[in-house]
Amino acid sequence: MTLKEQEVIMKVTVKEGIKGFLGLLNSKNNLTYTEF
Repeated sequence: MTLKEQEVIMKVTVKEGIKGFLGLLNSKNNLTYTEF
């Protein structure tokens, strides 16, 4: 795996993590929120 590939994977992982985290926050505020 090249350094560039690792960088892309890290960015995607971070983005997914943020999306999941925001989804959790939203689900606490709105129980009908199901999209993560």
